[in-house]
Amino acid sequence: MSKSLDETKGALDLSFEDESVAEEKIPFLAQLAGSLETTSYIPYELPTGSTIFRSLITGFLRSYHNIPISQNVSLFT
Repeated sequence: MSKSLDETKGALDLSFEDESVAEEKIPFLAQLAGSLETTSYIPYELPTGSTIFRSLITGFLRSYHNIPISQNVSLFT
């Protein structure tokens, strides 16, 4: 592990006023740290957005508002 990563880990303040917050956040932070140690990149969505999310939105617009729209059509151009 690099020196800067060790310094960063040591600088984190993991004190919480509410114990339930700690019980929720510490496992998440541990999982995130483990994932970042084994991954050489951070995955991201395409600039056009999540295709799954776009599909859900267009399905909603077609079903509930009868809008004939495809997930490939931009509403904002």
